[in-house]
Amino acid sequence: MSGEFSFKRFCKRLRIPKGERSLVEDLFARGLEKYYYDLYGYDKYGPHPEFLINERMGEPYIFGYGAVQVLRHADISDDTKRRMAEYTLSIVRPRVEYGVPFPLLPMSRGACFVFRHAPRPGESKGVRQAWLRSR
Repeated sequence: MSGEFSFKRFCKRLRIPKGERSLVEDLFARGLEKYYYDLYGYDKYGPHPEFLINERMGEPYIFGYGAVQVLRHADISDDTKRRMAEYTLSIVRPRVEYGVPFPLLPMSRGACFVFRHAPRPGESKGVRQAWLRSR
């Protein structure tokens, strides 16, 4: 399953701050590097294959590799991490081959993901539940 992906449109849609965009692009490239290493056992396209971001990040499973890099990086803001997690959950297609982003496990209807985020006004905890529904 390949979807259309544009890194520039993605950054605008998620309102990723301009100061973080080059880092997110680098982290997506690292995610692609890890994906190809896991698939082939070597860096098939070399280190940091930025040129493949628009071509491959439209696939939920592969997108997950980049999302993991972003979510784990200390220099990415909590708002960007929250938006990245929400976007990653929004592209889940459980009934489609490779429709579940790496490293999320295939889940059944009604499964719940809990992720940490910066508390919103009125929230006492920085934890929210996001429900995954079959589409």
